[in-house]
Amino acid sequence: MADTLLHTIPQVAEILTCSRPHVYALISSGRLGSVDISTPGSTRTKLRVRHEDLLAFLGGTNGHGPTPQETSGMPGQHDLTKGV
Repeated sequence: MADTLLHTIPQVAEILTCSRPHVYALISSGRLGSVDISTPGSTRTKLRVRHEDLLAFLGGTNGHGPTPQETSGMPGQHDLTKGV
């Protein structure tokens, strides 16, 4: 089984140079994929974003890429092929 890099919500917010609530909104709208890694029976979710889902979002290959407004402030300093 291949290792899958999981990003926390604050990490994704930093990469996208946006707020944590905006990342949650992207997830809620289905534009950004996520996984819940909380333990069974837990009352709280523990969301993570797979590296592949983040790449798909940024590349627009998921059909729901960032809008021009969302990318205008991206500094481009993160090399996502290497992870965070």
